[in-house]
Amino acid sequence: MTVFVEMRVGKQSKAQIMSIIERVTSQPEVVSCHLVSGQSDILAEIVVPTLEAYDVFLSDFLMSLDGVEDVRSNFAIRTLKANGALPLQHLESIVDND
Repeated sequence: MTVFVEMRVGKQSKAQIMSIIERVTSQPEVVSCHLVSGQSDILAEIVVPTLEAYDVFLSDFLMSLDGVEDVRSNFAIRTLKANGALPLQHLESIVDND
């Protein structure tokens, strides 16, 4: 089961965000973690075997993180594309043409 978790940090100091990111990225369930703009500050991709396992991860870990004001969970229904190659060659040709 893949869950995309959006977290909003209440006090947005660099130290607070770095502490949360360090704790989140140290968890084996976390496949990827990004600092993002928009309504959320952190976007994490979490993989767990069951909904019950996510419930434990959410309540015992994510909800206990100091400074996290809001957590929103988005459950993947079906993976349509994963681990695609980065389009770096395409981007290099765009940059070279400018």
